[in-house]
Amino acid sequence: MNKKLIVTLSVITTYVIICGLFIKFFRESDSYGTRFCSSDKKKFSDQFLLTEIIKSNSSKLWRNGEDFDYIKYMSVHRGRPLCGGLEYVSLDRVLADPDYELNFRGMIIIDRQTYDHERYCLEKVDDDPDGWKLMICHSDVLYHRIFHATVIFLSILLFGFTIFTYAKNEELRDFKGKAVIGLMLAEILAYSTHSIRFLAQSQYNMILISASLMGLLQILLWITVLVVHEFIAFKNFKNAAKTEQKFRFYALIEILFTILFTILIISTNINHQRSISVDYFFIAIFFIGAFDLIVLIITGIMILIISRSMTLSDQSRFKNEKKWFWITVKLSLIMLITWPFQTLDWLIEFHLHGFMIQDSILLLTAITATIILLSRKKVRNLMFGQYQGINDTEA
Repeated sequence: MNKKLIVTLSVITTYVIICGLFIKFFRESDSYGTRFCSSDKKKFSDQFLLTEIIKSNSSKLWRNGEDFDYIKYMSVHRGRPLCGGLEYVSLDRVLADPDYELNFRGMIIIDRQTYDHERYCLEKVDDDPDGWKLMICHSDVLYHRIFHATVIFLSILLFGFTIFTYAKNEELRDFKGKAVIGLMLAEILAYSTHSIRFLAQSQYNMILISASLMGLLQILLWITVLVVHEFIAFKNFKNAAKTEQKFRFYALIEILFTILFTILIISTNINHQRSISVDYFFIAIFFIGAFDLIVLIITGIMILIISRSMTLSDQSRFKNEKKWFWITVKLSLIMLITWPFQTLDWLIEFHLHGFMIQDSILLLTAITATIILLSRKKVRNLMFGQYQGINDTEA
């Protein structure tokens, strides 16, 4: 069996296994209803707890149109919070604070950026028969923070090495090389802001949100630049060199689109329309991804047609462009598969292992992208100082 095919299948299998583990360990943030604390887990029956929770949250449940009969049959998850220290926070303060969100089941969601899946709970208030007091866990899972920081550092190091390689060698600073540098810079921006938001637990910091959005959008948009370039290169195969002059135009369009779309998303967040901004964001991503896949398929068909009517003088340039086409295909598939894992922590709350698997996927993405971009024969020879007039056929 072809060696490249074996490597490709191995990488895909690894991704599938890791993604499967990731799905196994994540859970929706509202799937457990109201959480509560008790030193004696056997003290209250499930039915008593459900009745008390419904009673204490009746006004909120009524306001949100919840079905009381349905709630009575909800199950109770019994488990001790992983964190030790608890801090009392009044319910009034929680409801008044814009950083806190009340979901449709009356549960308080606090900072979805948490890495402790038992972060908060409720305790019965002795002097108020219908009241509960909210307790917030402040955990510090040190080994996971170290693991996260190590993963992000290694990923950024790999992206930085790729940038250095392509920027240092003039032979690599063509249109595609500049697009690769832009893609790697976008990855560094997305990874670093993701890490800062996680370590500092600053999910609602507008500067970090803006930077994260810009990085994530630019990742896919730089992929789109490569995809469109390959399409134009094969569409105008006889005079494809003209496309090299258009890098600044593509880069300007890509940056302007990113800035304008980020402003739109942030403005909807400022106006407390977070669900709308999330919809805008993922709709845009869906169309960008669909566009890339369609253009890649069309380009593949054109390659097949050109290969049947190609002259001997065009073979070297055809092979070079074809190699870059497959590099673009690999990068596109990897980014489209793994990109969503950089955003899922915005929408759902994970088990501790879920976050660690998310970090592992990010590191695997960095390693795979680096190998794809640095494994070309021309790049290897340049890195090791063995470039001796190798022509474009070895790109």
